[in-house]
Amino acid sequence: MRQVALDIETSINNDDPRYKTYGLAWWRSHDNFIVAVGEQDLEEPSDTRITFYDKHTHFQGISLDGDAMFVGHNIGFDMLHLMSQGFLDDLKALPIIWDTQIAEYIITGQSHKYSSLDQLCEKYGLGTKPNEVRAMWEAGIKTEDIPEEILGEYLRHDITVILPIYKKQLEILNRQGQGQLAIDMMEARLATILMEYDGLCIDLQKVEEQKEMVNRDIIRIEAYIQSFVKRHTSWPNTEFNPMSTQQLSILLFGGDYKWKSKEYDGVYKSGAKKGQDKYKNVEVLSTVPGLTVPKEGWKTPTGGWSVSDDVLQEILSVVVPGSHLKNLVVKIIELRGLKKELGTYLSGYADLAYNGVLHGQYQHTATATGRLSCKAPNLQNLTRKTGD
Repeated sequence: MRQVALDIETSINNDDPRYKTYGLAWWRSHDNFIVAVGEQDLEEPSDTRITFYDKHTHFQGISLDGDAMFVGHNIGFDMLHLMSQGFLDDLKALPIIWDTQIAEYIITGQSHKYSSLDQLCEKYGLGTKPNEVRAMWEAGIKTEDIPEEILGEYLRHDITVILPIYKKQLEILNRQGQGQLAIDMMEARLATILMEYDGLCIDLQKVEEQKEMVNRDIIRIEAYIQSFVKRHTSWPNTEFNPMSTQQLSILLFGGDYKWKSKEYDGVYKSGAKKGQDKYKNVEVLSTVPGLTVPKEGWKTPTGGWSVSDDVLQEILSVVVPGSHLKNLVVKIIELRGLKKELGTYLSGYADLAYNGVLHGQYQHTATATGRLSCKAPNLQNLTRKTGD
């Protein structure tokens, strides 16, 4: 099987605020395109091919055949850009890829999570690349505006070190007895790249309908909580915020609460408000007796009392059914769930959808245990309620 080093440089023009979380070089952005492609065959290391493009040049593609393994660093970035240029079917046919970032993650026992190519060059004694391009990026110069000779030198360095790193990593992995694990991880990465490209469809109209329902429930529960606090607690004459852990801790377990009150301060003697009553803000310290006695195990490192979901569930397990305290805690838990559903799964997911599709970013080197993770959004953590 041929091993081909692959690296591309792209524009960094994704300035759409809706998709800011995906980064400036996001492959789905219509404003981004491939600026340069570098390739090198392991069998012909002297034949380093670098091709430049601009936004109006037809992309010619890469050297693909049925017996090639692409080797790259964080190669998902390169492959997603190539797929967006119409090479999806060709890349789907690849038997395997090799990502030097994932390989290093395995070699180091999952301790080096996001190794850079410069770090691997230093580790394996291959020299670092010129800093001129990075300085240009930091100065706000676009990739497509960097002179070809400068960008080409930068890309050529990356291409010429990738295969030597691959060979050194493969030797270490085989010596560690982890060669097959690495192959399995590379096959999994190829699968998640395809998953990221295809994405997950989301019914935005259904999301909006669900948001309306959840917002109505939130308004209803918040009104209940405010009414409860006024009728059944000694909370001071100021609005209670049920999503504030500090305020909830004081309400449940007691303590001193500082709040702002308006105090009469005479009348305005001049100006547009002349003759009107004038008020000033004053700080008030109120002592709240609390509704129950906390357990010692609920104390936080800062000396307060935790009101985590686990603590609230423990309170529910011991209070009298139908009591005011139980009713309050039930509503707090329900409100938290609705707020999370609205912010994370409804508004959060809808805001990240691109043409009705969620392109979650799968991460193979983000955890200390080797577990696969996903972000923007986390498609491994879909709520059943919203999914229905």
